[in-house]
Amino acid sequence: MSQRSQALERDIVRQEDGDGYALGKTGWYDPPQGTGVGWWVGWVEKGGGVYAFALNIDLSDEAAAAKRIPLARAALQQLGVL
Repeated sequence: MSQRSQALERDIVRQEDGDGYALGKTGWYDPPQGTGVGWWVGWVEKGGGVYAFALNIDLSDEAAAAKRIPLARAALQQLGVL
């Protein structure tokens, strides 16, 4: 992808800007039957570096969907990215 296309995509899916970082996109697939799938896929821009991440979680109910962001944030903090 061109640099321009990449920049436009980052602007579209950017969900949060913080002190020295930016975070990307969540998603959720809720099939008519069975277990859903939730994700948070994105990147953290920090200190001139870009750190890609992806979290995937089976969603047995709607309450499980709310766990996506806290789980990913905890992992990113533990890694020193946030």
